[in-house]
Amino acid sequence: MLSHTSRRFPVIGSLTGAEDFSKLRFTLTQIKGKRCPASYEGCRKGIPIMVHAKDLPSSFRHVRLLLAREKGHPSGEEDQGYDLLVPLDDENRLDPVEWKNHQTACRVRRFDEGQEEKIGRLRRKPGGQWYFDYEAGESDDELGFRLGEERFLIGEYISIGRRPDYHVYRVVRVEKP
Repeated sequence: MLSHTSRRFPVIGSLTGAEDFSKLRFTLTQIKGKRCPASYEGCRKGIPIMVHAKDLPSSFRHVRLLLAREKGHPSGEEDQGYDLLVPLDDENRLDPVEWKNHQTACRVRRFDEGQEEKIGRLRRKPGGQWYFDYEAGESDDELGFRLGEERFLIGEYISIGRRPDYHVYRVVRVEKP
């Protein structure tokens, strides 16, 4: 399965239209013709990991983060950011209980024009630190700075990166998938 990517609204998976998230369907086993990392459950056995929007709990949201203003990007960057499929609580914070019950459905897609996109999962370390896991091992993991305390509301800012190099991203979309 190929992922649908429009310049303005790249999303995880395949869509019939750029704004039709009710038909969101994606898999880690075949994205742009590549196999998923062996670290993900089911992949070692060749089992496709499919998620349909209708099967997700009502707390799940599609969150879009775009690079905010920083040195070298005075206006921010619309072609660099993240798409998240995550459960949010009543205060629009990451919901650790729903995450624990639906870990395989919590997805991350990192996009940056001119580079290959990365598909991964939202994970949580002992002690509560959230991070994005793309492949086996920790070398490619990206940490969310106090991600558990952040509110995912349009206009809010979220810091993501690898120590000591964090970048600030602006929340531009929060909607039901």
